[in-house]
Amino acid sequence: MLIQPIFNDNGDLINFVSIQSEISKRKQIEFEKETAISQTKEAARVKQEFMKIVSHELRTPLNAIIGVTDLFTKLTLSIQQSEYLEAIKISAKNLQSVVNSILDFSTIESGNLKLQNVPFKLKNIGENILLSNESIARHKKLNIEFNFDNRISDSIIGDSVRLSQIILNLMSNAIKFTHQGNIKLEMLLVSKMANAYVVEFKVSDTGCGIPEEMKKLIFESFSQVDSNTNRTYDGAGLGLSISSKLVKLMGGDLKIDSEINKGSTFSFTLGFPIYKALEKSIEKANQSVEILKDKRILLVEDNPMNQFFTKKILNNWGVKVEIAENGKVGLEMVEDNYFDLVL
Repeated sequence: MLIQPIFNDNGDLINFVSIQSEISKRKQIEFEKETAISQTKEAARVKQEFMKIVSHELRTPLNAIIGVTDLFTKLTLSIQQSEYLEAIKISAKNLQSVVNSILDFSTIESGNLKLQNVPFKLKNIGENILLSNESIARHKKLNIEFNFDNRISDSIIGDSVRLSQIILNLMSNAIKFTHQGNIKLEMLLVSKMANAYVVEFKVSDTGCGIPEEMKKLIFESFSQVDSNTNRTYDGAGLGLSISSKLVKLMGGDLKIDSEINKGSTFSFTLGFPIYKALEKSIEKANQSVEILKDKRILLVEDNPMNQFFTKKILNNWGVKVEIAENGKVGLEMVEDNYFDLVL
């Protein structure tokens, strides 16, 4: 309400004007807007929590499947048994990759992903990625190359795990969508300062290429080049979306240059502080699993399959394993017994 007094020439109050506004409708609109925003946030939180829980619940049996198939590979098997086992292992690994992508996507979307800052050698990352992709590239009769700028000679500081994940996603996509020709990974020096490197990363292929109208959409979640792609190629369509978001978190921008039937090049540029003390401060440990022989280990684990394959692995290393099915039992066993290690 607004009240305006009216005075005569002598300054006496003779009247007033009152203006009153009806704001209940506006208040109702504001309330509905706030409610909608709150509901949207809650729905997003529930979705992220659901994705994390489902991903975790899927990972547990998957780890058991992969672990047991690894144990099987150490046995003497017939050719047919080996083929069946390899099929199980490949399918489980593919499913694990999808689950991990969903979990990574959920973590990034929730804003809970924290980047690490640890010393590492950039060239080692490229060599490891090349090594892990050589077999499948050779199977498809593709040439795979690694071009590293040797002027990047120092160790650098950053999140080597997430950087590897980005490049591995790009390399996997390049191999997946290329049927003949070449795949090339490049790490090129853009500039060197007194305490930092600026490096450009490129992954190029001679594959099917990406249409112009899809170049903006390709980085969206659950997106693939066309609606039929997922019938031909495995994946949830999250790899490029996750890579793009990770590059942004690191301060860069994932770009694409592509032409239909001629191939694609994905690139991004990042800066890294130099860590010159790495070689002096870190020594490689060459400890053998022999030091575990005859050690007593308590395994606290509630999943029967995890109990099974973890115990088998530890037994193969000569470890004496006891199992507690939950934390309460584990604490009681630790109080009454000596263990060299508790898992």
